[in-house]
Amino acid sequence: MRPAQMPLNWLLAGLLAMMLGISASSSSSSADELAPFSLAGDMEGYFADSDVDLVDFQQPGSTVRPPSAVRRPSRRPVTGQELAPPSASDTGDYLASAPRMFGHYYGASGQLLARATDFNGVPQKPMVTDIPMGGGAGPLQISDNNTPVPQSRSFFNFNHFENAIQTRDGNRQIFSPVDQYTLGTEQTFMDGISSWQLQLPLTSGFDFAGNPGASSGGFGNLGFISKTAIWRSDYAILSGGLGLELPTGSSVQGRGPFTRYQLRNSSTTVLPFIGVMALPTDATFLQTFLTASVPASGNQFVVGSPGGPDVVAGVYTPQTRLHLDLAGGAWFYQNPGGGGITGMAFVGEVHYVAATQPGDFLNVTSIGPAGPTFYQLGNLSNKQTTTNLTVGIHTIWNDRFQFRIGGAFPLAQRPNRGFDAEVIAQVNFIP
Repeated sequence: MRPAQMPLNWLLAGLLAMMLGISASSSSSSADELAPFSLAGDMEGYFADSDVDLVDFQQPGSTVRPPSAVRRPSRRPVTGQELAPPSASDTGDYLASAPRMFGHYYGASGQLLARATDFNGVPQKPMVTDIPMGGGAGPLQISDNNTPVPQSRSFFNFNHFENAIQTRDGNRQIFSPVDQYTLGTEQTFMDGISSWQLQLPLTSGFDFAGNPGASSGGFGNLGFISKTAIWRSDYAILSGGLGLELPTGSSVQGRGPFTRYQLRNSSTTVLPFIGVMALPTDATFLQTFLTASVPASGNQFVVGSPGGPDVVAGVYTPQTRLHLDLAGGAWFYQNPGGGGITGMAFVGEVHYVAATQPGDFLNVTSIGPAGPTFYQLGNLSNKQTTTNLTVGIHTIWNDRFQFRIGGAFPLAQRPNRGFDAEVIAQVNFIP
């Protein structure tokens, strides 16, 4: 006789009873651990840490911070990552927080010696004057209010050069100051690896009465700078580029009773450069620029007499110069991300400029109604070297505005100094 078979539904009921018994003997915490697996969408139980907040599994949006608000990255061993070419990394933001160089160098293109003739045909005592081109503005300097790091910004520079232009007319010796105002912008491209900079200086001009005298308007030469980061890590950068000084500024001219002249501003200057910056510690910074200032063309020298045509008597080419700029400093207050003053630093700099070749000379004789006028144009001091010391305070306001005040002092005597003292004020806005 076959044994009776247990109905299937009885078997299932028994298994269910056993499961309920096990569930009843378990702790209430076990039931709580199963609750997160419901389809209600409450995901907080997945984490043992109750302080973790979930916002629909979405990453928070990125916050754009100005360079001065960027914290120093943690130091780590050098790897191939740091030695790779730059590619829009966050290291550029931290490097950009370092203060810029102040500058500055001021030097005339040369000197003009003119000996005119009076109404009686008697030669007068010679007039000798500096001939700064572009309305008396200083030449384009890569290091002025600049850094090796490409960065978007707008800026304004003010420079007061005391006793910058020297004129000697007979027994009179005159030293005249120059006030220079520069507006400019720098914009990055290629994901922050490169930048272009455009700036235009304006000046107070100058006007010296005499025979023939010297004067110029107030427009300086347009400056263009292209800069590219060649290599960089978290704490250092090597960059290079090219500057162009375009002859958009005012020319120098003079007029006497029987003669006139003009030195036309027609020389384009090319400035290849390299720059290096390093941040040894949280509070210190170093940077340098090495620049060659190479005239690509010369300035036409034109002479004439009243009622007569102007004649191009020759072309004067300024000297090629080598610039070495060194700067270092330290932060003595930092509060990135705060309000009001968020940073203050001391900056010290040395600027060395040397002519690499003897100066160009033009000797011209212009025949007027009363007799000849003799001109000699060139760097009458021949090869010059200039060394200037610059010190200043760099301040940051609300992480976006940089207000800087400094002074420059020549370390040599004339003729190896282009001015007696300089006051520098600079403003940068970092968007």
